[in-house]
Amino acid sequence: MGVVQAETFLAGCGQGDLNHPTGSPRSPGATDMKQGWKGEMLSPRIGPVSRFAIIGFVIMMAAAAVLGWQVALRVEQDVLAEAITDVRETVSDRLTRRLAPTDFNRPLVGERYDTFHAFVQESVLVERVVRVKIWNKEGRVIYSDNREMVGRVYPVEGELREALAGEIAAEVTDLAREENADDRGIDNRLIEVYLPIRLGSPDEVVGAYEAYFRWAPVAARIDDLSRLFLISLGAGSLFLYLVGLLMLNGAARTITRLLHQAEHRAEELDAVYAALRETHLSTLEILAAAVEARDPYTHGHSQRVRDYSLALAGQLGLADEATIETIRRAAMLHDVGKIGVADSILKKPGKLEKWEYAEMQRHPEIGWHMLCRTSFLKDELDLVRYHHERYDGLGYPSGITGEHMPLGARILAVADAFDAMTSDRPYRRALSAAVAREELVKNAGTQFCPKVVTAMLDVIDAEFGVGTGAAGEMESSRTRLS
Repeated sequence: MGVVQAETFLAGCGQGDLNHPTGSPRSPGATDMKQGWKGEMLSPRIGPVSRFAIIGFVIMMAAAAVLGWQVALRVEQDVLAEAITDVRETVSDRLTRRLAPTDFNRPLVGERYDTFHAFVQESVLVERVVRVKIWNKEGRVIYSDNREMVGRVYPVEGELREALAGEIAAEVTDLAREENADDRGIDNRLIEVYLPIRLGSPDEVVGAYEAYFRWAPVAARIDDLSRLFLISLGAGSLFLYLVGLLMLNGAARTITRLLHQAEHRAEELDAVYAALRETHLSTLEILAAAVEARDPYTHGHSQRVRDYSLALAGQLGLADEATIETIRRAAMLHDVGKIGVADSILKKPGKLEKWEYAEMQRHPEIGWHMLCRTSFLKDELDLVRYHHERYDGLGYPSGITGEHMPLGARILAVADAFDAMTSDRPYRRALSAAVAREELVKNAGTQFCPKVVTAMLDVIDAEFGVGTGAAGEMESSRTRLS
């Protein structure tokens, strides 16, 4: 079977996202979704119905506050517009006919004041209008129903300035200005309206009316309307809220039932995935065994490399299950690329020709290309690819050096070399464990990683009972190398 045939065979063994970092079989998508759903919909802290209740209540209260404020503002605007109309009809129309241009040159005093004031009291100071002032353009009060204010001069600013410029102005005032000091005994707040006065020419403003209306009746009206509005809004919102809550409760029960069903399906999918993954891995290991079966001299090689590699991992203190599982699988599959090497080269009893050796050196790359199609073996790829690299950079296929080699690849390199040396080959007999051990010591720091060789010496000593101690021999080896 050639490499193209082998890759085609593997492609048909089953593809998909079968990777999981811990090496434990499970379906990544199904279980993640299952856990996400349970955390979101079945959380004991705040479920969707409770969230709906809280959010719905907050939204209702916010809406009621905003709409209540809008109602109060609209009523206030309507009242100000109504007050302006009253000033036009009650104050301006009645008083303008009784004013002369000369009245704006000086305050009304004496008999002129008394006559004008009597008319104001009779026809203007009705139930709503509580105070009237007349200003000239210099900011002087030429008339007020409060006689003490007549003749006083105040800064021309705010609404008074607007009225003297020909504009109508109105506001609800809290009587904080200096000119309102004598008005504070009437009420805490008043409606204040300014209206320009034009005598003769419609384009010439000679002064301004200032009229005050009581605010308390308006405030009571606003309170009544706001109360009625809030009651209506609350009743309607409560009805909609309860209907929505009932609907959401039903939907939540349906969703919960569906989630439990989905969880069950996810567990079934996990089981199917685990079986598929194990089948896929078994297929690859069978394929690796088939490669070894082509050459009786390499029978059991992958299993022995696996055992040595796992022993090395333990000796080096590697405890992470995912890392150990990666090393185990890589050891079983490290020579799978030999399926793309001709039998005449694999079984040749003598020394390989240069071109034959170059062909043999292709097997790590062939294995990498075969396995890269299987996503759950992505961590094993570099170990398979680099297990024939050397610590000094003279290995193949890439010539990487030292710590640039993955630790798993350095472990496989030592385990693979030791088993190769202690196994029969067509061109030589197996070396003893003691001789193979000495070869490892001799090549530590050049072909092999010294740290891994040190660990391997302890493994060999424990397994075969040879050697004089890893630390002493490695120190002796370093002395010879230096």
